[in-house]
Amino acid sequence: WQAPNTEFTRSFGLFETTTFESDLDDFPPSTMESAGFLPFETGTTASDVNMLSSTYLNGIKVDKAWVVEERERATPAVLSSTVKNRALKLSANPNYLGSIETTSATGSSGRDTLTLRVRASVDDNYVAIYREGHSFANYIFKANVTVNSMSDDEASVSIYGYYQDEWNYIEGRLIQKSTLTSGSANSSYTFTAEIRQLKDGVESILKTGNITSGYDPRRLDNGTWNLGLKISSTAGTVDFTVQKNGTGTVYSLSNSFTLSASVPDGGTVAVNARDAAATFEVSMTDISSNPVAEVANSAAAAWHLGGRLTAASANRWTFAPTPAKLTRVIPAVKYRVNVYRDGIGNNNAVAPVPTSTEDWDQDWDDIGSEDVERTTSSLAWQNVTIPMHLWDDVFIQIKPTGTDGALVVDDLNVYDWRGLTLYDDQLSENDPFEELPWKATYAVRSNVDGSVMYELNRTRANPDENQMIVSPLLEDGIGDLLFNYRVPTGNVKFSVQTLRSNGAVDRTLLTTNVLAGATTERMYVAALTNMTGRFRVIVDPVASSADGVLYIDNLKATDYPDVGDTSWEAYNLLISTYDWNPEIKFDGAANTDFRSATVNDSYTNNTPLGVSYDTDEPFLQSPKIETGIGEVSFWYRRYPGATKPGKIYLRAAKVETDFDNNPGAVITLGVADLNPASGTYPSQVACLEDITNVTSDVWAYFSVEFYKADYKILRFYGDTETGARTMLDNIIVTEPVRSSIDIESVELIPAIPLYTDDVGVRVNLANPRMNPSNIKVYLLYTVGTNQWGRENWSGSAASVELEKDPEDAYLFSATNAIPKLPIDTVVQYSVKVTYEGIFPEDVYYGDDFVNPTWYEPIDLNEQYAADGKSAYYYVFSVGTNVVFINEYLPYAYSFGAYYGFDEQYVELIGVDKGNVANWRLEHVKVESSTYQDDIWWTNVLKPGAKFESRFVSGSQEPTGKGWGFFTLGCSGVNTSNINFGAVSPNPIIVDQELFPSYLYLPDYTGFTPGYESYGMGVPGALCLRRSMGAYVHRVVWGDATTVNPLVERGYTYCGNRGTAATARRRAFMWADNADQINPALAWVLLSSSLYSPGYYNDGQAELIWTVEPAEEDEPTVNPQIGQPQITSITVGETAATVVFDVWTINDVALTPQDSFTWYIETSEDPTFADPTAYEITTDISAPSDGSPSSYSVNVDFGVPASQSLFYRIKAVHP
Repeated sequence: WQAPNTEFTRSFGLFETTTFESDLDDFPPSTMESAGFLPFETGTTASDVNMLSSTYLNGIKVDKAWVVEERERATPAVLSSTVKNRALKLSANPNYLGSIETTSATGSSGRDTLTLRVRASVDDNYVAIYREGHSFANYIFKANVTVNSMSDDEASVSIYGYYQDEWNYIEGRLIQKSTLTSGSANSSYTFTAEIRQLKDGVESILKTGNITSGYDPRRLDNGTWNLGLKISSTAGTVDFTVQKNGTGTVYSLSNSFTLSASVPDGGTVAVNARDAAATFEVSMTDISSNPVAEVANSAAAAWHLGGRLTAASANRWTFAPTPAKLTRVIPAVKYRVNVYRDGIGNNNAVAPVPTSTEDWDQDWDDIGSEDVERTTSSLAWQNVTIPMHLWDDVFIQIKPTGTDGALVVDDLNVYDWRGLTLYDDQLSENDPFEELPWKATYAVRSNVDGSVMYELNRTRANPDENQMIVSPLLEDGIGDLLFNYRVPTGNVKFSVQTLRSNGAVDRTLLTTNVLAGATTERMYVAALTNMTGRFRVIVDPVASSADGVLYIDNLKATDYPDVGDTSWEAYNLLISTYDWNPEIKFDGAANTDFRSATVNDSYTNNTPLGVSYDTDEPFLQSPKIETGIGEVSFWYRRYPGATKPGKIYLRAAKVETDFDNNPGAVITLGVADLNPASGTYPSQVACLEDITNVTSDVWAYFSVEFYKADYKILRFYGDTETGARTMLDNIIVTEPVRSSIDIESVELIPAIPLYTDDVGVRVNLANPRMNPSNIKVYLLYTVGTNQWGRENWSGSAASVELEKDPEDAYLFSATNAIPKLPIDTVVQYSVKVTYEGIFPEDVYYGDDFVNPTWYEPIDLNEQYAADGKSAYYYVFSVGTNVVFINEYLPYAYSFGAYYGFDEQYVELIGVDKGNVANWRLEHVKVESSTYQDDIWWTNVLKPGAKFESRFVSGSQEPTGKGWGFFTLGCSGVNTSNINFGAVSPNPIIVDQELFPSYLYLPDYTGFTPGYESYGMGVPGALCLRRSMGAYVHRVVWGDATTVNPLVERGYTYCGNRGTAATARRRAFMWADNADQINPALAWVLLSSSLYSPGYYNDGQAELIWTVEPAEEDEPTVNPQIGQPQITSITVGETAATVVFDVWTINDVALTPQDSFTWYIETSEDPTFADPTAYEITTDISAPSDGSPSSYSVNVDFGVPASQSLFYRIKAVHP
């Protein structure tokens, strides 16, 4: 409190301040952009042969690499389609290592986390060769092959005969082809079998064949593959056979061959696997199938096992004898991720390394250990994530380090890492960031443990520059700053400073060096200067560690202005220091400067010299509380040493000027202003009595609850005439509160009532405050729009009390609360909640009602806005999403001639038996309907219009999907017209003329060129509305540019017929889109061979969803009774005569046959918690015109009648 410590003065304590807070709501989300890597499927040519050297490809530089094509996978950009995947294969041969390097095209603002996927590839000719055979002839070499894993590339397994040397052999190869999915799961995979010959180093394919059936599933890694190579040197022929699991179909290829003259002997046998981890169990027979045992049982020394792996001490093949089994070893392919830091502003297109003095940096991770050599030994894809967290302009290199095989790379991606800078000392007025209250440099919006906060991460900042957060400009002085902070890693040294308005540093208020884990939760710094400027929290880039991270949250800065008229005010009070009394503490830890207020007992005693505060009694005035005065609490005592009793009065005013200029409007708060229902009412009464006679020097606590919403300012008065000084401390004045509860949701049952439905309601309550009790919920409703707005009709509404759910105290519901009503009836409804508690007030639903989208463009609250607002519903004939325009045929135009006028039709599809009487089909002028519909003609569906189920007899169409049709057509739409042969011999039923007689002449001469408004031309539009005016379905056709304004307004675009003669007679249909992979209903144009008015369109019956048929006949409507009115009660000795009026409010007469049971109930409790019921045996009826019927009923109590009873009339319907 800014006041002298020794004098009674006029002072302002809680002066008006402006608070600038940030929980990051105004800080732009830290959206880090991707570096822009393109998928290898884009702009590349796949080839296993053509190696790329120093080639720029999709924003990267590649060397000693191949673009390989694999089996399909979902395309990342277009998830609904599939393509063959393409990836980049890098040579791992130490003598010519491949690499990928980023370029400026794949740069980013720093490097966050590099993600990619990698796999190993083994596609070489390191075969396992039988050493003991040099001149085999006329033999069969067999292998039972098991593949444990394979790559997505075209994996293969091979057996060899006539293997004379590495330039001469015959090979039988089984290849797993990379194909696109089509048809069944088994047909997703195929094989190719090949007989190959290498003769004098020249390879040729002697025979090839595709295996597209059998062997399911056709995958190399499923089952055992029996390969056979039969070599007939006598005949010069080779046979290659394939079988699976030793049973079933044998696939074979056969071809002749000739040998090189330089190596005429028979050679030996061998095996190989490419991109497959395979085991070969080998055997050999002569041409007559006699075993060659030494091959099957040979020792390891009898085989050349492919030589040694590069950078390893093992052979490329392993061997297990008896029987002879050969397994290909998949090497561990090693690679590194290297970087080149390009500095700031060098803007190189590619990394300018290596040079004689500089190379790629392998040890780039100064904080962690992500710069290690990595290994992949799997033929399957592995996802790799490498956190980099580099601020610099960084080029990235991915490079094998020298092994067997190759490294295959795909799905490269990395995002920005730099923090966002929004601060500049000289931000212009037009700078969008100038409008942001808090600004920062190199900061990001971070989510930590569920809390969003500023992150000042040193790795996200220029290593040579500051990171800081700057407050808004505090124009009315710089007050104090409060914020939460934490250092999770490293150490961060930061300072809190004040800046002048030009950005120059004014002074440093605080500097601290914080270690991870040693962070306090909150920091408070006060400047208290009238200078215009800012606060700044700034990180020291030199003294903070490289991995230092500072989190800052909940920033709150206040200015330091002159006193405002909304502050606390003390008049003739001493705000002075007193010893701390822990018993009255309420605001946290102890403070060194404890102050209390002393209310003077004199106008001049201990005031500043020469000053007399005699214009009013001493007072302490609260700020203006806009919502009124509620709870008031404080500590008080008599000033030590006083001899008279102290006195305190609480006086309230609506405006401050009333205290001086209109004292009659000021009230003194007393016992009459308390809540008698409060559990602390007696103690509150005592509090009010005690403060007018304060005789104790010991602190006492005062606490009462008012509800004075109209009184905004409270004064605590003393008395200079008869009272002693009193002391006040720890004063709280709150806004008024009452017991309350919120209506969280109101749900109609069903949500869209039909004329066949009784309507129920479900109500969820939430947020009970101040312990409301005895909660009751009522549905209020009225039929019609004569009185609009809940406040206008709720007093006379029909009321239904809802039942509380036994499992949920805040869930209430009623079934059949509102009876069935005719189509298009409007029902206004609300929910009223009553309860008991502190200053209770009924709660109503409806003010936040949102107009349902299915009423568009009808909005009754907009129409009757001047009268009020209501929740409401229309009674529909059918629900939503069950009626559509299904097919229509406009007339045609060809070289100046118009034809097909009499064949025009519009077919509607809807729920079978659905009632669409009085619905409107509107033809809309396209050219003049840019902003709102311009109607050419309207056809109102006839009384009794409804959908009828029809299907083409003899077809395979399903008949139980619940749909029907309603056709509006011209005279030429009939079964005898050959253009409608698609539904022959089924009858064409036109339910209604498309163009009523007032729109055309019988011979259609009304369709004269230039007056096409009576026909449906191109372009055109149709709008189907319910009888109450809501949109149901809107379609438009014609040139896409011309009709686009209607499409933007919600019309469905159906296409354009074109100008060819055949095209002009195509009908617009909601039919099968003819997509064999993804069939769906779509708007298509079909020729006269597929016209189908009154029936399902082409393929539609199979694709459309199933609906429940509607009830066919409108049910009997029950009368809706207005609230009965008791007009008189005459009480006798043992009986009473009750006279009351009854009427209906929905134009339906009330009769005794309506099954209502009537009662008179009495109770001594106005809530009728335990009533006594007397059934009325007289027949009760009322006319349909709403006029009242009066009845007089005698109630016989059987005992002397009570003179204090409450009466009510009650009607119960079964």
